[in-house]
Amino acid sequence: MLWKSFFTQTILIRGSDYFRRGKVVGLIPMGDVYLAKVEGSRSYTVSVEEREGALYSATCDCPHSRSGYYCKHIAAVLYAIDEYENTQSDRLLECSPFDELYRPEGNGEDGY
Repeated sequence: MLWKSFFTQTILIRGSDYFRRGKVVGLIPMGDVYLAKVEGSRSYTVSVEEREGALYSATCDCPHSRSGYYCKHIAAVLYAIDEYENTQSDRLLECSPFDELYRPEGNGEDGY
């Protein structure tokens, strides 16, 4: 999927770091949409939609994304999606039940 051009270099580096450190948990593919949780100072819920092999939309419930920007949590999930699509590895699909993915948690912030 084509997506890196939508992000600043700083966000890509932070997202890559989150992905490499295993912060993306519970990747759920649903056709062209992926849902995931990213663990930071709290858990953030990320949704990504692709169309025709490119990023179409992405949301995260962190403060940076709610301000209208793509965040490191979204970048981390996109790195996870790339790995999943390239390897079809089940490693990223190990997750808690769907309702657990959307349970609201505290209001902490962990930076952008």
